[in-house]
Amino acid sequence: RAAHANGLTLGLGRLWVMHNNLASRSAVQLVDAASGALGARLPLGGANCHSPLFYRGRLLYLLSASGGLGRLHPNGTSDTLWAAGARYFSKGLA
Repeated sequence: RAAHANGLTLGLGRLWVMHNNLASRSAVQLVDAASGALGARLPLGGANCHSPLFYRGRLLYLLSASGGLGRLHPNGTSDTLWAAGARYFSKGLA
């Protein structure tokens, strides 16, 4: 399946648009909130990610395929904070 935008959040003067991808790693596309210009595209911790949300200065997102929660760091790397396993699907971070 093709990647598709499935969520966004606003932070640091940018829109952070979640691009869910089932075939490869999902990513966040940064868009300047004032001009609409495209910025960096940041790969996330896996495929099938959802629900970007800023919390304590970090972007959190769901790693849906592993029932997990990921965190994007300012340097562009991600880590998994928690995962329930492949038998679980996470969606709907508030």
